[in-house]
Amino acid sequence: IVLLLGDTEIIKHLCLTINKIKNFKGKLIPYLPLDVNNASPEWFHYKKDFLLTVSKHSKKQFLNMHKNDKEDIHTGNVEEFPHLIEESRFSVLDNQEIYSLKKKLYGDKYKDYFVVGSVNCNCFRKKWDVLIDSFCFFAKKYPKSILVLKTTGNNEKDDCVYGGYNITNLILKYCNNYNIDSRRLILIDRHLSFSELNNLYNTFDVFLTTTSGEGWGLTAIEAALVKTPIIAPKCTTFPEIFGDDYGGLFPVKQFSIYIARTNCYIDIENNKVNGLFNTICIGYKSYKKENIEFTEELLNLTTEYPTLLISKNNVDINIKDIDIFKIFSSYEECLNFIDSENCPHIFQVVIEIDFNILNECLYEIDNNIFFKTHHYHKIIHLEKKIVDNSCNINNNPTCGIGSIRQISNKLSDLYLNEDKRNKYGDQVYNKVKGRYIHDRIKKRFNEIMDKWDL
Repeated sequence: IVLLLGDTEIIKHLCLTINKIKNFKGKLIPYLPLDVNNASPEWFHYKKDFLLTVSKHSKKQFLNMHKNDKEDIHTGNVEEFPHLIEESRFSVLDNQEIYSLKKKLYGDKYKDYFVVGSVNCNCFRKKWDVLIDSFCFFAKKYPKSILVLKTTGNNEKDDCVYGGYNITNLILKYCNNYNIDSRRLILIDRHLSFSELNNLYNTFDVFLTTTSGEGWGLTAIEAALVKTPIIAPKCTTFPEIFGDDYGGLFPVKQFSIYIARTNCYIDIENNKVNGLFNTICIGYKSYKKENIEFTEELLNLTTEYPTLLISKNNVDINIKDIDIFKIFSSYEECLNFIDSENCPHIFQVVIEIDFNILNECLYEIDNNIFFKTHHYHKIIHLEKKIVDNSCNINNNPTCGIGSIRQISNKLSDLYLNEDKRNKYGDQVYNKVKGRYIHDRIKKRFNEIMDKWDL
């Protein structure tokens, strides 16, 4: 029996390596989370005998993904198997102990403040920018509040899976935006023992996570074990862990992971990525070789060509030396201008990353007669699938992003109502207490092995 524990990319690499072993007679069992919706079947194109997932959500995603796949393993060979938590490491402290800890950890100035806390790794999936923005929006109205962040301070790297944020820069940015004292946002960037972690969870009046999706949700469960109320997105695993009707869950809007799990900040109220622009095509009017060429390579924004900008709110590009020739509110309007005598002979079309415009662009590529009959231009245009990856939530893996206002409202609700905080703390505690203990997990493992006759 070969049991492989890891993320999807690591598991795929290991399984494909083992698949190359001639006459391999073992049983191959990947054990992994799925923290998205509409997971891609390509992530699992390898031979395996069984599959373990950490949650019901992960299992459902895997079965939905493979229901039309001829190479699908038997549905009975996919089982939910959650992780183990050593509950003895977490205990509920009394009020006097908590007060002493707040004074010790946060000083006399903040010992009586409302503490919003979060513990997570620093990666784009966790959406720390949304969390800090949401807190600052809330904290502007309620000055006797602080945010405590336990994470790696700086994880800037060009990697959408394992890269993350410069937390200090985010703190300064959003505190400046809301005119808030940055000392009210406390970053803990060091290893904590389990005893220290238990103390930290107890000092939180609320545990907040704005993650775009979880395969399970370890730190939220740990916080719940000390009766800290949880505010979390109503997506992936949280409804199954804390209950679909739990009042601390906030609604989310689904976005493609290929743009949502990057350092892009998505403004879900306006359905766009603020301040982000991409060159979508370059055109040469009356060019000798008349054709349209679709490319998978991203097009560089250049200062050499006149720019046709597509932006619904006429937002200008704040880039030095860019020559904005004309601004359009829709993709169709821009195409009509390209067809006119007023269009420059050489031009670039730059699009604001507005999901409504991107969807219109997809429609035009598929249906507009412009691309089928107007051959007196040479146009180099982004391939449809590149645009599709940014905005199509039907054909791509997606994740959930919450609204700053709705998250802030959840914080305000618990800030103003201690009885509700206690109620939510009891609810989440009762949901997780005893659920992931050793004997229960061991029993579940043996049941699965017996079912699979291993």
